[in-house]
Amino acid sequence: MVSGIKTFHTVSDAKRFMLFVCILLIAGIGGSLFFNIKNIDNEYKQLALQNARSVYETIVVAREWNAYHGGLYAPVRGEMQPNPYLDIPDRDIRTDNGALTKINPAFMTRQMSELLSRKKGIQLHITSSNPVNPVNKPSDWEQQALEGFEKGGSGEFFVDASGETPVFRYIAPLKTDESCLQCHAKQGYKVGDVRGGISVSFPYDPFVAAAETIKLRIAGGHIFILLISLSIVFFSGSKLIAGIAALQDALLQIKTLEGLLPVCCNCGKIRVEDGDYKNQKDWVRFEQYISERTDADFSHGICPDCSKKLYPELYNKKKPE
Repeated sequence: MVSGIKTFHTVSDAKRFMLFVCILLIAGIGGSLFFNIKNIDNEYKQLALQNARSVYETIVVAREWNAYHGGLYAPVRGEMQPNPYLDIPDRDIRTDNGALTKINPAFMTRQMSELLSRKKGIQLHITSSNPVNPVNKPSDWEQQALEGFEKGGSGEFFVDASGETPVFRYIAPLKTDESCLQCHAKQGYKVGDVRGGISVSFPYDPFVAAAETIKLRIAGGHIFILLISLSIVFFSGSKLIAGIAALQDALLQIKTLEGLLPVCCNCGKIRVEDGDYKNQKDWVRFEQYISERTDADFSHGICPDCSKKLYPELYNKKKPE
């Protein structure tokens, strides 16, 4: 036997090996499917996180632009009313064209939040542990995040599945700069202090739907590969089992030589199956009988007794010392 090559002595050995290969394939492809699906969930969470960060960073840049210009004035009309929580002397001014009110970064953020909520389903929330506007009071989750920001945290996120539909929530800190002190210095903040955060929330359903579509494709691909692999195993295994069964049958025939053999007690010839014992053609030499029924080949020699009987002068010749 060649080292490293698996040999099978019985059909049962081959079937057990086939079962082992099938279990190995199912376990391997099943494990691959599990980790791929798990990875898809993580990838779509990361995609949602990038979207939330993009919204947050855009809002922060817009706030900085507003603060850089010292706030912007807009006409007082309709829903655009003065911010009651903006306590500065020049909040409202009058012009020949009517009254104007200052829009500071916080007021602008609330207005952008309302617009984003209507247009895109994205909600913004400026929050603080010490809010000027009671509307900015943090939720329990936001409060925990704010406490983490005080310890150096840079952002928190999770998928909120408590409602009818899942919501992705993200919050990152707001740090105090010079422009913030105009409104917040009286609260005791200094430049560089974390004075709150901005949370971004949006529906997570589109991400779930996209992830499920990818999962179905991946599952279909894995199932296809598994079916093809199992088909190859069963096809190859059936051929192997058939070969082993045929070999076992041949070995059985060789062992039994199809039962008792009618052998001539004088010349040693064997009568073929169903042959006429009176017909000399139905009696064949032993070598011919075996060769016609097996793959065995014969070589001829002479045994000591026959050598002594047929060639006594050669057998009795003394070997040289």
